[in-house]
Amino acid sequence: MNPQSNDETKLPQAPKRPSGVKLVSAYLQRAIETGAYSQGERLPAERQLAQTFNTARSTVRRALDKLEKAGLISRRLGSGTFVGAAPQTSGSLLDFIDGLSPLDLIDARAAVEPFTARLAAEHADARTIEDLEGVLESAATTYDQDDFATWDGEFHLLLSQASANLFLSHVFRQINHVRLNAQWGR
Repeated sequence: MNPQSNDETKLPQAPKRPSGVKLVSAYLQRAIETGAYSQGERLPAERQLAQTFNTARSTVRRALDKLEKAGLISRRLGSGTFVGAAPQTSGSLLDFIDGLSPLDLIDARAAVEPFTARLAAEHADARTIEDLEGVLESAATTYDQDDFATWDGEFHLLLSQASANLFLSHVFRQINHVRLNAQWGR
């Protein structure tokens, strides 16, 4: 009997797991978006990332290629991989941040957060609401200012993603980069 001609002998197809490239790139993207890695910060070396993720360097390289195409990182030969796209102009992000006042950031957040929250309320699913509640609980139970800032950034990023508006998600990633940049803390 030919197993290929008999449907009863076919094994069910195993569910597809994300590839190593997808796992590595998704993890790094999330770390960048939530501020674990700040704008301009150098990422660990490919060798170190490969050890961390227990994968081949070629997998890490492909994941970094994906993030570079998305504009989340830039690579400098001989220097490493850095968070953020390669500068397009002579002014750097740090120069931009230096020119901002705390009121600038507060005004920007006040302008976009209520609308984003409304969209999120319209589009969020039960899983996203659970994630938001978990982040709020973590923020409420920390007494460390840096931890609170990280949880606050994570909450607003999740909220922006729940809004189903890619541009708002981008805006909140930029707000997090400004808020969590070491220079802003001064």
